[in-house]
Amino acid sequence: MEARKNVWCLQLLQYLVFSKGYLRVSVAYQGPNKPEDFWLINASEKYQIIHLTDEKESQRIHNSDYTVQTYNRICELLYEVKNCRMLDISLNEDSVDRQSHGIRYIHLHPGCALEDDIREIFPEMATVIHDVQDPQQELVKLEREIVLQAMKKRRSTNSFPFAARGSLCRSFIIPAVICVILWAAVNLMAAAHQTATVNTAIALGAYYKAFVTILHQYWRLLTSGFIHVSVLHLLCNMISLFSLAGSVEKQFGFRKSMMILLMSIVVGNLLEFVAGPNKVCVGISGGLYGYLGAMTVHYIRSGYFKNRVFRRNYLNTLYINLLISLMPNVSYISHLAGFVTGGFLAVLCDEQLARSLKINVAVCSLLLAGSIGYLATKYDSLDTFYYQTDVEVARVYENIGWKSLADKIVRETYNYYRERS
Repeated sequence: MEARKNVWCLQLLQYLVFSKGYLRVSVAYQGPNKPEDFWLINASEKYQIIHLTDEKESQRIHNSDYTVQTYNRICELLYEVKNCRMLDISLNEDSVDRQSHGIRYIHLHPGCALEDDIREIFPEMATVIHDVQDPQQELVKLEREIVLQAMKKRRSTNSFPFAARGSLCRSFIIPAVICVILWAAVNLMAAAHQTATVNTAIALGAYYKAFVTILHQYWRLLTSGFIHVSVLHLLCNMISLFSLAGSVEKQFGFRKSMMILLMSIVVGNLLEFVAGPNKVCVGISGGLYGYLGAMTVHYIRSGYFKNRVFRRNYLNTLYINLLISLMPNVSYISHLAGFVTGGFLAVLCDEQLARSLKINVAVCSLLLAGSIGYLATKYDSLDTFYYQTDVEVARVYENIGWKSLADKIVRETYNYYRERS
């Protein structure tokens, strides 16, 4: 490549590798004159493969067999599919935009107008490359920056080989703020009304099977996910949320990631209601297991489990979470249901998976949801009664001015227990 195109190439490589998360791969070439090109991969982007050259259109056509064969080989080896998307970028002004053999060919140079769909995926691509006064000096500068960025990225990856990078994204900030506010409210109200924190937790929305059964307060299936009693429980869950939310939001977007979190909480508590005893449940861990299930689907689809080190680290993490779920006073039912819910939703939200798989998962999800929902509506018995707890929660409501609700709780729970005694 000539000097100015070398500058464009490094500018674009720096953007794709360090801003969009692409990895450069080496490709074997059988022939006398290997093209000057770069191959990049990223399973989480719409275009999983990018081929970067400075070929004219005639050279592109001449080397099309090499391009197509390399594209097919990468698809089969890394993604185990033959329909992944590829973007072929030429930095030559004489190249043209076209589509062939499932490959999108475009040309790129300073001032070039990109098509809307490309600009939406790579918003800075058209502006990241630009001419400079001294190409040789700029090449040295870019090479140094790329080496420093690569060293920094490698150090951070080696420090945490499996853990996702934490991120102050909306999928973390919004649930975290709600959880902290409700945790403070639970403890302040308990101190103000001189009662146990479990009573104020129930009053503010914790899952309590007796109230769901007797008073039909199904909203507790959702609100309990944001209630925490102890600061240690809150801190552990917020650390886990911080480490998972960024990866999930990056892969599925804010709306879908929040849907995965909320649905995993609800389904986890719903299954706890159907299969678990009469007890109080709090915490966002059902949603966190939903995030873990969603990322598991992503890792499987992306081929990460072929990496032995990644597979070992992931299984160790899963094993630790399994042990936590089996500890006393931990709802393994809601954790398992949250994990499965997150995995199912991840399949439905993934645009790159086959439509037939999505249909099968959707049918299976509807059947499971319908069965659990039916069992929930037919459930009308409690294994144990805690009438004193009901009275204490009613007293909390009465102290904050909700006397009618307090009277209703005392009356209806008393009648329910008396009929079944």
